[in-house]
Amino acid sequence: MAFSFEDANLTRLINNDWIINTFGIKVFNSISHQGTINAGTIWGSSDQFLEFSNILYKWLLKYPEAVDQSGVNYLIYHEKILKDCIKITSDEYGPIITLGLNEGKRIHLYSDNNILNYRGQIASIVHQYDRHRNVKRVIKNKFCPELNEKKSIRNIFILSQIFIIILISKQLLSSYKTKIAKKKNNRYNI
Repeated sequence: MAFSFEDANLTRLINNDWIINTFGIKVFNSISHQGTINAGTIWGSSDQFLEFSNILYKWLLKYPEAVDQSGVNYLIYHEKILKDCIKITSDEYGPIITLGLNEGKRIHLYSDNNILNYRGQIASIVHQYDRHRNVKRVIKNKFCPELNEKKSIRNIFILSQIFIIILISKQLLSSYKTKIAKKKNNRYNI
């Protein structure tokens, strides 16, 4: 099982609030020095991932007011689950780069529009790319050059309307068939 760090420890205000509000100040103080594990970038074998997902799911049922990020950090640091199979990498040198809270570091683009981690290696996964306009544009141009945002929103709207029309048509057809069947049954039962 592997996780990636964000650039800051758990004292970042939002993580601070999530953990204190769910578990209290004592738990927060015991783990606050740890690096923030990003709940949006977890990977591993299918067995490991299913095991961890099951643990996290049960935990979220126990703490419905909590968020996944506080849960992941609590389970790893406080409950010390999966300690034998955990590998944690940083955006600094890992395969994942998280851009949402990159502390103002410059985002580097490679010549064919790959996003580089902070050591200059091509990032395999770019997490929260949509939080940076330039990166979002580069990724859109690289993987969906034929789409523009207004066109894709219009297309999604049109597709949703077609889907609704199909559902209504199926419902009307079903009602019509039911009425016809009842008429036939009534005709023969007189």
